[in-house]
Amino acid sequence: MLTKLKASNKFIVSILLFLIFIFIFTRYNGNSHSDNRQIWQFMENQLKFDIYEQNSLYISTSIFYSIVNKLGLRLDNDLVGLSVHYLLSLIALFYLYKCLKKIFPDYSNSYIFIIILILSSLDNLVLESTRSSWIYPHNLNSSHAGMTIFFVFLWLTLKEDKIKLTFIAPIFLASSIKIAWFPIGCSFVYLYLKKKKISDILWIIPCIILAIYYYLNFSSSSTAVQRLDLFNRILQRENLEVAVHMQDFFKILLCMCFFAISFILLKKFKNNSCYNFFLVTIILSLLLFVLGGIYAKYGGQIYPDPKILILNAVRSQFLFQLILALLYLNYINLIFKDRISKYLLILIPFLLTFHIKGVILALMIGILSFIIVNMKVKKENENMYLIIPILILSLVIGNSFKNRINKMDFFTFSKINYWSTFSKGQEDLIKKFIYLRSCDDFLMFDDLKMKTDMNFISVKSKYFKPSAYNVALNHELLKEHYRRKKIIDLIREGEFDDKKIIENENFVYVSKNDLGIDFPKINSDNFFIYFIFNEKKLDNLKNKCKILFNL
Repeated sequence: MLTKLKASNKFIVSILLFLIFIFIFTRYNGNSHSDNRQIWQFMENQLKFDIYEQNSLYISTSIFYSIVNKLGLRLDNDLVGLSVHYLLSLIALFYLYKCLKKIFPDYSNSYIFIIILILSSLDNLVLESTRSSWIYPHNLNSSHAGMTIFFVFLWLTLKEDKIKLTFIAPIFLASSIKIAWFPIGCSFVYLYLKKKKISDILWIIPCIILAIYYYLNFSSSSTAVQRLDLFNRILQRENLEVAVHMQDFFKILLCMCFFAISFILLKKFKNNSCYNFFLVTIILSLLLFVLGGIYAKYGGQIYPDPKILILNAVRSQFLFQLILALLYLNYINLIFKDRISKYLLILIPFLLTFHIKGVILALMIGILSFIIVNMKVKKENENMYLIIPILILSLVIGNSFKNRINKMDFFTFSKINYWSTFSKGQEDLIKKFIYLRSCDDFLMFDDLKMKTDMNFISVKSKYFKPSAYNVALNHELLKEHYRRKKIIDLIREGEFDDKKIIENENFVYVSKNDLGIDFPKINSDNFFIYFIFNEKKLDNLKNKCKILFNL
């Protein structure tokens, strides 16, 4: 990309690329998502008692994990994980750049890279849990891979390359069906309406076959009662991440306003070659918002299907969120042209994603911009005025970089190549559970409520996991999940008269508190270990994992 730039732009673009490189690092959270953290341990044939990993929806519905496993990569090694994070982010960056050059052919490269940086943190704007960032914050999972492929898919859609779409679209769907299904649908409608020729949409056939396969295979629930139970459980557990009506009322109202604003902004986009695609996407996003919202609220009374609910109307708004940001940036560029205010106002989508501090800063910039609205700059001095957003972005990114470094757990990294514990200062505790890696697998429930559970640190199977996403479509396994939840509740509350009720569960319970229950325990410096075992199984554990009883 740099080789095609004029000499006057190279310095600015180099600075922006450096900031992008740093920001990619600040957005690296490692293999830290609770639903994915132990996937790689399981795929190394460990965790033989873990019902959550054995029945993982992620593994069964995404090719990402199999491919990574075949390559022999361990993404819970942060050196490997960070490398993969950079690879996926840079692929997304390259295709986003190509998309932006097509959408805004008259923009300078300096301005394009400013936009790229602005779009690097485009999350939770229209609705909570809606993520459009090309630097995906939930790293090293199927969604991360899916979001990367999305930008490839978007480029091919804008190019109207139906041949390559035939191959990329099913890969996109097989990587992350939750991310892929809606953009594929938008592309299908757009390409058909363009010329209304069947030959323009034949690329969708592999996706239809794959979608049918997914729908028929990933559920063990056959009765209406079971489907309703699963439907309600998902609503209860995921709430605002799958249901519009569970979002904050202000967010719902704001999203409705954004739809109205998008149609206004679209009028300033009418002469653009991508106008029709943007229009189709906005209309379909609005329909999804309304119909998906209605289904989440009332679908349980009509036709409750958990698989439909998971393909939700919240996260799928990420494409609308991206288009809204692009329409806003286009509007600012047209209205303010070469005024200095333009270089401040373009920062607002980026800043609004940084919670209350970002909102305050965005508001201050908005006020300042309108104060100086009549100040004009000459076109040839654009790079000079680009220094203004670059300085602001540098301060924000620099602060994010500092915070990320401060959160890195160098002790755990020195032991198991993993710094993404988000549990700095717990060296003694973590060291003890690292020792348990030498023991054969057993069931354990970690109730320490730290950012990283000790199941991951010790490589031990989970007896119970608060999130039940992995078993969300399996009624029998979900029943077992909630049975175990009741056991955990009984132990926490001490509401059982006879220990025989739970002694055959045969798992280790780790707690910060003395539970006062009549089971063998170890009192370590800052935690308790209870052995919820019958006598025979406990003796067996003592023989196989002596180190556990000396923590």
